Order: sequence, then structure tokens, then C-alpha cells
Amino acid sequence: MGLINKAMAYNFSYLALEYYKKLDLNEEEVMILLIIDHLNDSGNMFVTTEMISEYSTYSTRQIDNIMNDLFKRKLIDIGVNDKKVPFVSAEPFKKQVYFEFNKEVLGEDLTSNDKEMEEFKTTLFQKVQLYLNRDLSPFEIGKVDEWIQSGTSKEISDRLSENQILEEPEVKPKKEITDWRITLANYENILPEDFKVELANIDDTKQFDARAIEYLNKMMNDMRKSGIANVWVQS
Repeated sequence: MGLINKAMAYNFSYLALEYYKKLDLNEEEVMILLIIDHLNDSGNMFVTTEMISEYSTYSTRQIDNIMNDLFKRKLIDIGVNDKKVPFVSAEPFKKQVYFEFNKEVLGEDLTSNDKEMEEFKTTLFQKVQLYLNRDLSPFEIGKVDEWIQSGTSKEISDRLSENQILEEPEVKPKKEITDWRITLANYENILPEDFKVELANIDDTKQFDARAIEYLNKMMNDMRKSGIANVWVQS
């Protein structure tokens, strides 16, 4: 059984509480990470601050600040998967917890082959990240693990080195998105300071993007016709 698999045999929440201080985390941060992991396990891939607030006493502003810091420290992953579905994942935190467990509890039992495999895994992840010129998503991390398990990782690693992509990684220019309907706004894609949106009234207290309010109103009316009451609109 591999080192990561041995660690995964333990309850993750227990391991997180045992090792979070070694990762320089405080209690608020580890609580947010555990909630994100719980929501992921429950099938919620795109975790919002509102969803997290239902499991804690923190305000959405506090949660947003904590998540921003966790993202900068590479303890959570935020992006879009291969099916174009947005996600928020605590997988980077889990891998660091498992690593701390392996290092402390299993370190004395590591054979030279185990250590070589761990070093090879680290190198392969670095090579793929350099090739893509970005951090890996949870889906891509899983794919690299599949390569290692299937025995094809050595061939892939050699190809990456032979193409000399490591020394001079290709910097792909960012595509400029001009269609307002697909503009992405998140921690990595900050809207310009002069960004403005024309708003229209939903009711006496709420407003929405005037360009899309027609579709929003239609959706809410259809929901009410279907018997869905207490429709909340939040952005």
C-alpha cells in the first residue's frame, strides 16, 4: 500500500486536527477547510461562502477573506474542471496533511524505493505544472496519479524532458474575453477598477444586471408557477 493510501486509511478530520498547526493554520482556517471538504464529499463541487456560513458562525465577508488567504497559500483550489464546471476544492490541503502524516508517522519505515517514488512523484507533478504553465486542478492531480499507478509516468516524464519544455516553458497569452455573458470574476481574474454595470430593479429592495434581468424574471416566474416559493436572488 502506498504512503498516501496508508494515510487515507485514517479519518481525515482527525488527521487535519492533528496536523493543522504544522501547516501554520489557525482554528478558523481549519474549520473552513473541513467544511469545504465536507461539502465536496456531499457532492457540492462549487462551494460558496453562503454554503459555508450555514455550517459556521462566521459572516460571508469573514469566510471570503479566509478563502482568499487559503487560495493564495495554495491550500484550496478554485477553478473550472474539464467539463467546464466551476469548483472549489480542499484537495491541496488534504495532500499536505497526508504528507505531514507520512513524514512523522511513517518516516522511519520508508524504504529507499519508497523515498525514490515520492521524489519521482514530486518531480513529475512539477514537470506537468511547468508544461501547463499553471497549478494543477484536482482532476489533473488525479490523472497524474493514474499515470503513476499504470506505469506510464516514466515515459511521460521522459517526453517532457526531451522536448525541453522544462527549461523554456511556453507562455500562452491570455485570451481576451469580450462577451459580458461569460466574463469570469474570481481571485485570479480581477475586474478593472472602472468596471460598471447598469442595474435594473427586481423589486423595491433588489437590483440586477439590466442586460439579464429579463431572463432572471422569467426564471423566477417559472419557479413560482412550479410551486417553488421564497425565491432568493443573491450575487
